[in-house]
Amino acid sequence: MVARFTAVPKVDEVILHPLEIPLAHPFSTSQATQQTGRFILVEVRAEGLVGFGEADPRPHITGETVASAMAVLEREFIPAARSRSVADLVGLHASMAPVKLNFCAKAALDIAFHDLLGQALGLPVRDLLGGSARERVVLNAWSGLSQDPEATAEELLSKVAAGYDRAVKVKVGNNQTAETQLLERLVSRLPPSVALIVDANQAWSYPEARQRLSRLAELGVTIAEQPVGWRDVAGLRRLNQCLPLAVMADESAWTAADAFRLLADEAAGMLNLKLLKCGGLQPAREFLSVAQAAGAPCMVGSTVQTAVSAAAQAHLAAASPIVTLADIVTPSDFLVEDVASGFEVRAGAAVIGDKPGLGIEIDRRLLEKYRLE
Repeated sequence: MVARFTAVPKVDEVILHPLEIPLAHPFSTSQATQQTGRFILVEVRAEGLVGFGEADPRPHITGETVASAMAVLEREFIPAARSRSVADLVGLHASMAPVKLNFCAKAALDIAFHDLLGQALGLPVRDLLGGSARERVVLNAWSGLSQDPEATAEELLSKVAAGYDRAVKVKVGNNQTAETQLLERLVSRLPPSVALIVDANQAWSYPEARQRLSRLAELGVTIAEQPVGWRDVAGLRRLNQCLPLAVMADESAWTAADAFRLLADEAAGMLNLKLLKCGGLQPAREFLSVAQAAGAPCMVGSTVQTAVSAAAQAHLAAASPIVTLADIVTPSDFLVEDVASGFEVRAGAAVIGDKPGLGIEIDRRLLEKYRLE
């Protein structure tokens, strides 16, 4: 019997939903402190189907703001998306390529196209990305900068006991005394199978990083994420070669070309892939292909987000055998309310179902409630 396929729909309309949602508690790294989450949900309509993508503009990460991402979407990317087949992901990215950078805005359209294509074909996004490498995506337990080592340690250990038992990640680069106390508490009580990651978010110079990380390696830290500035590839290389722990590149690793250079130069042994840095799921596949060819394990990273971004990251992690860690923020841990549902976490793992597309639903009442004018 010859299979019969319905024609893949073409885009009719694209609608932008700029949002600002308060956080239940502030979130701090060495680069910034957030009191609210600012997002753009991109709604793409195609012949009766509706798909959603998300832009998470962070000036301190990608240099983008809600205003700048809205402007480039409205003026450049949306006109190129209209009337395009939702299966034409290569064409979509080719149409956006003349506008350099703006990866966060590009990612939003890319994710919405994947959501729509999955719905049109009756497949979860995971299957569009190559199938299922795993049924459950175990999430990292992690914390932002902390001034209370005892309370933070107890919170993280309770998460490990609840199933977040692949890795614990701690933000560092602010208060050395408090950070060392926190890590000492964790090392003394964590099972040996749990990786311990410190993320400095570029906080240190090379000499500072070498001194701090040498001590932290002795404590039991196993992975150091982006200890030096993103331009300091030479510093990353020296740290990767001299320290008895794995160096993971984050802010230095945006595109597949970046991944190739970092791995070829032996500047990192691991890479943190963020959709808002690389431009979406299509370029993420190219990034991961480079890492897999080099045998370099990857972590899927994120920022404070809604379930739209979280679901996209979980589908990517589920489809990719080279992804060994998932630093996916659970929206309910930070947002007072999430405008989207469908990102399900059970016993410390994101569970990817068989619903077509991303498998998320949008609460339009909350879209209006948190609309950013």
